[in-house]
Amino acid sequence: MERLVTDWLTWHMEVNHLFNRFQSGYRKLRSSQDHIARLQDDNQRAIHAKYSLCGVFVDLENAFDLMWTDGLLHKLQQHNIIGQMFNCIPVFLTDRHIRIRVGAELSDLFLVDNGSPQGSVSSPVLFIIMMNTSRSQRRTSNFPTKRMTAPSEELDQTRKSTDDTSNPTSTG
Repeated sequence: MERLVTDWLTWHMEVNHLFNRFQSGYRKLRSSQDHIARLQDDNQRAIHAKYSLCGVFVDLENAFDLMWTDGLLHKLQQHNIIGQMFNCIPVFLTDRHIRIRVGAELSDLFLVDNGSPQGSVSSPVLFIIMMNTSRSQRRTSNFPTKRMTAPSEELDQTRKSTDDTSNPTSTG
């Protein structure tokens, strides 16, 4: 059943172009080599144009274990994953317990609040759905954005006031 859900989720996301186009991990016919080739190409363009190039590389440790389950379920609904297919997923992710074995001793059971099961065929697809942000989602986000550059008039005014205070002979 889990393989069926995973295959359907992947198909749905691919056919409807819901994955970010730069997402390569855990997708057929894509790999990290795609990003290496793109980085090399971008680097060559930057060198040729005499621009700087900055890269940020992130390794998310224990990513499957820390995935926010309620957020994932919300994202699935946003991607129009509903009905019986949607109903299978919370059953898979919720009311899970773990215990730890040290030698012959077993710990008490602990409820797992978030994350997806390690080794599960569904975990990689669920993770990339959770991390996925399409271009349209970024544009319609309710998060406030901050302007990173000031208008030229503000910069000119700042320069003038700085010049006035740093030059004691200035008559302003």
